[in-house]
Amino acid sequence: VKALAASTTLTNLISLNLYCNGIEDVGVRALATSTTLTNLTSLNLRDNDIRDGGAEALRTRYPFADC
Repeated sequence: VKALAASTTLTNLISLNLYCNGIEDVGVRALATSTTLTNLTSLNLRDNDIRDGGAEALRTRYPFADC
């Protein structure tokens, strides 16, 4: 997830589906602070190991995130 969040080749990505990938708060924070995933309009992180703090950080950055 950190590599995805930092990838400069994904700047035009509009949809990201990471359903049921065992993602935890560290990965979620990487997504939430990404400077390259600026065009996302859809983000699916359902059925991962995301706690309240991670979900809050994610929804602050991507209000449309499904987690």
